[in-house]
Amino acid sequence: MGVHVELIAEWGDQAEITAEHEAAHAVAYLALGYPVHVCDAVAGFTAQAAEPVRMDVLHHAVVNMAGVVIENRYAFMSVDDRLTAAAGDDPEDAGDIGRVMPGLANYGYGYAEVLLEQHREDWRVIADALLERGRLDAADIALLPLKLHGLEVTG
Repeated sequence: MGVHVELIAEWGDQAEITAEHEAAHAVAYLALGYPVHVCDAVAGFTAQAAEPVRMDVLHHAVVNMAGVVIENRYAFMSVDDRLTAAAGDDPEDAGDIGRVMPGLANYGYGYAEVLLEQHREDWRVIADALLERGRLDAADIALLPLKLHGLEVTG
């Protein structure tokens, strides 16, 4: 049984949402000129590199909020409400999104929306590949037919 069938059987609709969420992070990294080391829909994470590259704080906000843009397609929640929900009783429990100042989070969300619209075909290719395989490493991503591979990044 393939990864796609296993994910759908185990997670149902959540498998597609998770693949799309992680694909959004990958597209944001690539569109902003950062490498993607691994994108994993099974474990639910995307990492920019084996040795992380220092990111501009605005780029960090965009990459973090890219997944939220996708989640909002399924169940809308304002950025401020998401930050509050992520933080719960302890802001330290909120992860990266909760530690980003609300103004930066709103900026990141808006910029991520634009990037994902501009690169929606690449986002779909990555999401579909994640649904099929569950995990993509840098070599897998390099072999995908992405328009982002030929993108001149201006920062």
